[in-house]
Amino acid sequence: MQAPFWAGITHLPRQDGQARTDALRRLATLTDGLTEPWLICGDFNTATSSWPGGDRVVVVSPAKLTYPADEPAEPIDYCVASAAFRLDAEVLPGSASDHLPLLISARPAGPWGWEDLD
Repeated sequence: MQAPFWAGITHLPRQDGQARTDALRRLATLTDGLTEPWLICGDFNTATSSWPGGDRVVVVSPAKLTYPADEPAEPIDYCVASAAFRLDAEVLPGSASDHLPLLISARPAGPWGWEDLD
């Protein structure tokens, strides 16, 4: 069985905290307008603890140290999804970026007719 879902990527600014906060708010507004299920992965350039709060229910992949690649000390790469997903994350070895690659596993978690995919 195939089930459609929205998917996207993002890369938020690192040096400008206000621009990053504004982008996170725009992202929340965008996802509020999507029909579920959806997921967005990317470089958020900040820990989830600094994200603006809200009353939306979202799932965030587990925090993994991915930055900087040579000595990872910060979790700034994530996948954010609607409650239709269960997320897991695994850091992969790599040297093609200033971040380590993050492999996201997204599994069905809700009543989206995805039971056969589990």
